[in-house]
Amino acid sequence: MNSKTQNTIHYKPITVCLYIVLIFLGTLSFFSALWYIGVFGDVGFESIIFSLAAGFAGVSSGAITD
Repeated sequence: MNSKTQNTIHYKPITVCLYIVLIFLGTLSFFSALWYIGVFGDVGFESIIFSLAAGFAGVSSGAITD
């Protein structure tokens, strides 16, 4: 008998989905980091967190609607 056996790897569907999600999150993180550096430049990340947490507390309502 001269038959060749093929060594194929069969992944479970959940494993494939997990890999796709991880690749997507990694790509999203990479391009988000590039966007962050391009928009905010040499600003520390903690100042961005502070700005997001402070919100519009010190802004008058007329300034927001204008």
